[in-house]
Amino acid sequence: MLTIESLKAHLATIKGRIVEIAKLESSGETLTEEQITEFNSLEEEFDTYQEKLKRAEAAERLEITEIESNGDNVEVIGKVEKPIEKGQAIGLFTRAIAANKGSLRDAAHFAEQEGYPTIGAALNTQTGSAGGFVVPPGYSREFIEILRPSVLMRNLNGGCREIPMPDGQLEMGRGASSASASYQAEGEDIIKSEPSFGDFKLSKKKLTGLVPVSNDLVRFGTSEANQFVLDDIVQVVAEREDLAFLRDDGTGNLVKGLRYQAIPSNLIVSSGNSALDIERDFQKLIGCLRRNNIKMTRPGIVLSERTFTFLETLRDQNGHKVYPELSESGRIGKVPVGWSTTIPENLGANGDETEVYLVDFHHAVIGEAHRLTLDVSTEASYKDGTELVSAFSRDQTVIRVIEEHDFGLRHGGAAAILTGVRWGL
Repeated sequence: MLTIESLKAHLATIKGRIVEIAKLESSGETLTEEQITEFNSLEEEFDTYQEKLKRAEAAERLEITEIESNGDNVEVIGKVEKPIEKGQAIGLFTRAIAANKGSLRDAAHFAEQEGYPTIGAALNTQTGSAGGFVVPPGYSREFIEILRPSVLMRNLNGGCREIPMPDGQLEMGRGASSASASYQAEGEDIIKSEPSFGDFKLSKKKLTGLVPVSNDLVRFGTSEANQFVLDDIVQVVAEREDLAFLRDDGTGNLVKGLRYQAIPSNLIVSSGNSALDIERDFQKLIGCLRRNNIKMTRPGIVLSERTFTFLETLRDQNGHKVYPELSESGRIGKVPVGWSTTIPENLGANGDETEVYLVDFHHAVIGEAHRLTLDVSTEASYKDGTELVSAFSRDQTVIRVIEEHDFGLRHGGAAAILTGVRWGL
């Protein structure tokens, strides 16, 4: 098998011998018939191998990696695309666009040169606009699958139901009260019985995240670089999604989260900080769901980090853990438990309260528009904490990622919120 390196090495050997014979003649020595014949033969061989090298280099540009030599012919065996792990396509899309300052044509060439012609073809399907590159739907769905384990509301006990919203809208009935049944005497008319429904509407909301990436990382042509970029995007989007699905209040362009979709009677105040108080509070939360005929098909408890850590280490008077199953299996009783830093711990008049959520994920829905948009800038500024930072001065590229979705609770009684929680203080 001929490689580009072996072709170049052979050409260098031929060239060396040609130069050696030429020097003999230039020094005044008369070449023999054998030397002249060898010189002419080497010259022809040099031209032949130069053509082989051109074809091999062209094959490499097309990611044709196997070449066989049959005499003077170079035979292409197959076209091979580099394997790419699930989800890394988003990292590669981002790096390609960032490395070429938003030019999709150049980004497509970049992806092809790195050995990913399929990614290059996807980039080539769009002409580009001020709105950025819209990731093809298949890759957008792949991103959601990669995102799911990092978003508590998507993965705890199976997480929320995910429903596509191709047009950015979804409307269905919301169960407000149950249908009823009754006994009757022979011959009596059947009493008409119907459940009442409220409106359940979802409409896409735009989540925008800024991800600063080192330009050194953008230039690295490795799968690790693709994964690094993907991980940064997932982290930014995941944190904001959990905050939205849990506590955004629905004003303006915000999602209306669990906290503000639960019915008022399911908002209850914590009893206190003792182990007995805590047990009573969990009973109250469960009671709220059961009184609304919620079967708790896929229940989950969501806590702040402080609350989770306290319950995990809470002991009774005999030194035994009150909730040993929490550290063993991540559950309280049979209910899966998760914690999130997006749940504030500075609520209340004194700024030291938090909340506890119980939800049946069977009734929680995320509407997915399956539209993911990427854009880049090397001149943008972004906030690093409270400081405004210039990407240009730090040799960074700022990635803007836009995702579209909405959240809804099909039954307002399927979530209960415990407020005024000061456990562990």
